[in-house]
Parts: sequence; structure tokens; C-alpha cells
Amino acid sequence: MKIVQISPFFYPVKGGVEEHVLQISKELVKRNHSIIVLTSDSSRNGKIKKKFEIIEKIPVYRFSTLFSLGDFGKIWPGFITKLLKERYDIVHVHNYRHFHTLLAAIICKLRGMPCILTTHSPFHPLHIRKFLSRAFVIFYDFFLSRIFDNLFSKIILVNDQELLYFPHIRKNKLIVIPNGIRKEYFKRFNKKILQKVKDKFGIRKNDKVILFVGRIHPTKGIKFLMDAFYSLSIHYRNIKLVIVGPVQDEDYFLKLKTFAEQNLKEKIIFTGVVNEEDKIALYDISTIFVLPSIYEPFGIVILEAFARGKPVIAVDSDGSRFLIKNGENGFLVKYGDIKSLANYI
Repeated sequence: MKIVQISPFFYPVKGGVEEHVLQISKELVKRNHSIIVLTSDSSRNGKIKKKFEIIEKIPVYRFSTLFSLGDFGKIWPGFITKLLKERYDIVHVHNYRHFHTLLAAIICKLRGMPCILTTHSPFHPLHIRKFLSRAFVIFYDFFLSRIFDNLFSKIILVNDQELLYFPHIRKNKLIVIPNGIRKEYFKRFNKKILQKVKDKFGIRKNDKVILFVGRIHPTKGIKFLMDAFYSLSIHYRNIKLVIVGPVQDEDYFLKLKTFAEQNLKEKIIFTGVVNEEDKIALYDISTIFVLPSIYEPFGIVILEAFARGKPVIAVDSDGSRFLIKNGENGFLVKYGDIKSLANYI
């Protein structure tokens, strides 16, 4: 089959949606399907120069971003020409309530091509959105959802909490397919690799490591985690907080770094972006994994931590609640409850 994936961001941009699109595309290529990815030229903090490249045997076409509605709502209409000129057996769009998903649904309806939507659970609290994004979400949910949502041939939800948001869609049009992780996350690492990574990031033998993996952005709740860690550091000398991931918000990163330098010298390690081997090794080295996001659509990193046998603490939101049964396979906390998070750690 000839399948097109349409996503606002794609590699080298890293994140849950980008990983999802890459991995399902790779698996479809293995099954001899013809896959292309249509995406914007946006990175988290700028633009990607290459308009075309092949990543993991997948042709990737990038189109100019005209403007943005918030951090994720990119307007990049150039992809329309591909949908109008070529026919596809399946058009698979990613992210709910986005400009590209609405346009793709309309064009597919007009041209008689099946259009599948994977929502990626974008039901973030309104107060954390920027003004234009907030206004569009309200307008869409109250007026447009009943028109546009029915244009999709199938809607894939990544967690069962999302079913609550689609009472206006026939049940046979909805399906819950959770995200997965790669087989590499179940392979054992030898001690030499772990020691090499410890030395690389200055982690000592007796250190108890609290690990966070994700983008450095206010919605990820890193300051909340640092506040809980600070309250613990007064009582425990051999604990370290390791923060793994790319900087998406420079101002926020500088605030975190300043707080760390003033209050927690040598106890907080910012690794930046790491390769997959180092990331898996850091899971193994860690004692506890914490995901303190204000809202988490799914939380692939929770699955990664589970795969490495780590205790997990996360903020109680749709994605985390789907994966964690409080007190059974992890703990859920209310965002901002520093005392509770510290106690669980």
C-alpha cells in the first residue's frame, strides 16, 4: 500500500509523537509498504534547512511554516499539493485539532481517500496554553468538532481516557491503540557500559539517582521536581537529580540552572540530548524515575522506565493514569504538591 504520514514535527526533532511516527513507519516499510512523511520545517527552537531527506529508508518532505499558534500549532499549508496531486491508499494524520489534520480530512473526503487520525491525547488544561491556542481549542471543541471529527475514517486514541472526549463519534469509529517501545529497552547492559556512562556524567558509586527524561519546557514540571528534590537534599547527601533531554525553552532552562547553581551545587546534572545507549544506561543507573509534567498525553518514558525495572512516580493526568495504577505499579501525585512528591521519592 501507498501510505502517507502527516505530522507537524519529525526527526531530527525528538518527542513522543515523532518517535511514534518513526517507529510505525519503519515497521510498515519492513512489511513492504511504500511510506512517505510530510512535515513542517520547524524544529522546537527554529527551522530545519533540509526540505527533503531519507531517514531510516523513509522519504521525508518538509514544508515551510508560515506562523505558529503556540509551541505545537504550526501552519504549513504546502503539504496540500501532495494530497491534491497524488493518490494514497491511506492518509494517516497525527495530532488532534491541528490545521494540517483538518485540511487533510477535507481533501481526503473530496478525493475519496481514507484518512486516519491518531490524536495523541492533546487535552492539556487550557490555562497552560497560549491565548491563540486556547481560543482555537475552545472554538473547535464547542463548534467544529462535530463537523470535522466525522470526516475521519477512523480515530486512534492512545489511552482509554480519551474516549470521554469523543461522545459525538460512533463507537465503531474509535479504537484505543497505546504507544509501544522498542525491543532495545528489554536488553541487558553489561557493567562496563554502565560504568562508562556514570563516569561521563559524574555519577559516583553510592549516588542514589532520581531520573527525569523529557523536553526542558515549563509544561514538563521540572521546577516542581527540583523543589521536591531540594527538600530531600537537606536530609540526604548522596542523592542526585539527572535531567535528560533537549532544551525547548531557553528562558525556563536558565531559571532551572540558576536555581540549581544557587541551591543544589553538584547535585543536579543536565545531560542535554543523549544517544539511545546512554539513555537506557541512565535508566539502569537510576534509583527512581519521576515524570512531573503538568499534563502528559501518554508518557512513553514511563514505559521505558518500566522496561528497565524502575519505580515510577508521575503527576496524575490522562496518560500517566492510563499506565499507572496508584500504589500497584507506581505512584500518582497532584501537580504542585511538593510534600507528597518528596514523600513518595
